[in-house]
Amino acid sequence: MRRTSPRMQSTKEPTAVKSSPKVSPKVAPKLSPKIAAKASPKSAAKKSPPASSLKSSPKVPAAKVPAVKVPAPKRQVKGLFSDDELGSLGLCDALVEHLRLKMEIMKPTIIQKKGIPPMLEGKDVLVRSKTGTGKTLTYALPIVQDLQAQPERINRTDGTRALILVPTRELAVQVTDVLENVLRAFHWIVPGCIMGGEKKKSEKARLRKGVSVLVATPGRLLDHLRTTQCFMIGKLQWMVLDEADRLLDLGFDKDLQEILGHTCFRLLLPYD
Repeated sequence: MRRTSPRMQSTKEPTAVKSSPKVSPKVAPKLSPKIAAKASPKSAAKKSPPASSLKSSPKVPAAKVPAVKVPAPKRQVKGLFSDDELGSLGLCDALVEHLRLKMEIMKPTIIQKKGIPPMLEGKDVLVRSKTGTGKTLTYALPIVQDLQAQPERINRTDGTRALILVPTRELAVQVTDVLENVLRAFHWIVPGCIMGGEKKKSEKARLRKGVSVLVATPGRLLDHLRTTQCFMIGKLQWMVLDEADRLLDLGFDKDLQEILGHTCFRLLLPYD
């Protein structure tokens, strides 16, 4: 038999298929935590705890909020207020309107109804009443009414027109606060206060400028009357002794006599 060439031996040999060369896997570079979080948000989502674990977490008890106590409205003392209107006391319309709109005073108290009209007539009045019945306004309103009704508007440089003596520093502050509230409607009437424990130099400066309505404790007032030359009381029209019984109990009777000696007023004390 003759030999056939390799090419002629078989035409049905399987054709060799060229396989693609094997590519060695590349190692991915390591990323920093921040870059990895930005590059693969899905991976971050996978790390979040499952919903089941959140449901099984212990419940935190709600914080207890203390109950807020609402103060009860103030009860009006029976028999404290009069049935009359503020306009019936003889006060000007501007003062009545200021009391109603700014100070929310609609009706006078009984002691104010009895005390204010005779004071406006220029009479001397002795007021006896319990604390909280409106004694301060009983003498403050006639003073303001009289000073604002002067034919010529008063000026602080004229000196003190009304003097109110009180036994303690605390009462001096309270009375001054009331006067400041009332006199907001009449800005040209200037209130002021002098009392022990304050700087005497600053009080002298206020007296030099002028104080129309002055609240004072006896000791400090007597000191200024003796030493402060710029303290003018030549046009003094009103003198009030607030808590006069306490002034006498604290031993201010001699001081009061000396204070009144600088003025045109005279005080009748029990030993007169």
